[in-house]
Amino acid sequence: MNASTVILDSIYTSGSDRILVGRSADAYFGLITGASYFQIAPGRSAWNVDDDAQYDSIALILVHDGCYEGDTIPNQQLIVEQLTEELKGRSFYNNIFKDIPYSYFYTGSGLYNTSTISVSASSLGSHQYRPQPLSKDSIVIRLDDALGESWFEWVQENNSVVTDNDLFLENFRGVRVRSLTSGLFLGYKASEAKVRVYYHVASNSGYTEERFVDFPLHDNTLQYNSFEANRAGTSLASLTNGAASGSRLTNNETYVQGGVGMVTKLEFPHGQLINEQKERITVMHAELVISALRNGWDDEELPSSLQLYYADDLDTPAFMSSDNDAQDANRAVLQADEEYNREYTCRFQLRNYISALIKDEDVPSKSLFVALPSADFLSTAGRVRLGSPQHADYPMKLLVYYTKVQSTQ
Repeated sequence: MNASTVILDSIYTSGSDRILVGRSADAYFGLITGASYFQIAPGRSAWNVDDDAQYDSIALILVHDGCYEGDTIPNQQLIVEQLTEELKGRSFYNNIFKDIPYSYFYTGSGLYNTSTISVSASSLGSHQYRPQPLSKDSIVIRLDDALGESWFEWVQENNSVVTDNDLFLENFRGVRVRSLTSGLFLGYKASEAKVRVYYHVASNSGYTEERFVDFPLHDNTLQYNSFEANRAGTSLASLTNGAASGSRLTNNETYVQGGVGMVTKLEFPHGQLINEQKERITVMHAELVISALRNGWDDEELPSSLQLYYADDLDTPAFMSSDNDAQDANRAVLQADEEYNREYTCRFQLRNYISALIKDEDVPSKSLFVALPSADFLSTAGRVRLGSPQHADYPMKLLVYYTKVQSTQ
């Protein structure tokens, strides 16, 4: 069994209902930066705001969705920037190259971790706060008053710009949210994101009433998260999208990371699984055992599970079902050993797959990818190091138990 690290060409990150922003840096994966892009629109055809109402302020409101990866102690600093380019889904060919399969991580029309959209050189606003991601609190990021005053004036006038989503999006393409804080990724619920314009009116009793109008996130299918990586100084420094790096070049380790599309590739060389006559072999049990490598931190974050995918000759991932149910993904929980709680392993059941490989039967692929479960792979920056088959302490192992029919001659 050979193992290598592969970065997929691209993976779709739109429509996950998660705004994921942050930065992480370590000696293994390098510097990873994530930002989120989305549209804002009125979402209504009429407004009812008093003519004598007075503008107060404008803010982007985000709500934590409970996802976080990294250290939540330092303050988080968020930056909001205005898009200068239209958000458009990326569509793939429908009529040519039909013999080339689509990646399991592509979609008919969407935006991807490598998609780029231009933004204004100046920011709309920023906010620094102490994150409490499990609290589901709202984060209020004050934005430029020039923008707020303009929108408020349109609302008071019932201007067509704020009663027609298409017209509004021609004037305001959307926003990018990113973080200046290293060591933390945070998730916010996309469906609850909004820009809120605050204003006040004088009541009949002489008191001031504070009010607001909301501009919600528009078209969840175009909200996406982008990722950039700087791996200089790491063993993966020369690795680029669509390329592979053998585990012997990475200290007998392989790597998996969501968001950037990093997977571990396993290859099973033909004829090397069992040195026996294949027609006499019946595979009774086959188990792939993979160990996660830790840095020795008690609170180090590891993914809860890993998943297998087929990998063709072009490194195109495809869904792989479990041995027990064709509808279930081939997924295994990452579990600590019961005695010392030091070694974390996944155990995948592969009897049907290995049996087919040994007997030269048709299989979708003679290579497999190890990655995060698809939902986490597309919407988190979770990562893990794995011991390769040559790792001194925690090697990857394929255990095959079989019976052999003895010859009667």
